[in-house]
Amino acid sequence: MRRNCLGFVSIAFSVVLTWAGCGIAKAQQQSAVEDMPTREIAKLDAKCSINNYSSEPFNQFVCDVYNGSSAWELRAIKVLIVVHDKKGQETLRREYWLVGRVNPLSDYTLLADIGFTVSRHEKWSFTITGAKGRRVS
Repeated sequence: MRRNCLGFVSIAFSVVLTWAGCGIAKAQQQSAVEDMPTREIAKLDAKCSINNYSSEPFNQFVCDVYNGSSAWELRAIKVLIVVHDKKGQETLRREYWLVGRVNPLSDYTLLADIGFTVSRHEKWSFTITGAKGRRVS
């Protein structure tokens, strides 16, 4: 009698683990992050600045990002930063991934340590060159 009870517990425990495993797999499938389509990237808006801190070795690139997509949760944007000297010559060109979670139709501040400073004689610009997210609908 005791053996049957233990056997039943083992079977029940296996079934619970199998069922829980299916739930985890389903949750992971729903939260898969992928490249966002170009038409959804076009709905992103960003206002960015470079904070130069003379006491810090890495300066921050700060972006206030608005996710104008109703169908995607933004998880990361790829930004190209280009710096020009006072003569207009390009002196630096780098891409950075800014990672964070920006819900549909909302905004959030994303940061990246960029490792360089921009002097007052230099001009810089940025372009969003890619994005990753998760479909919500």
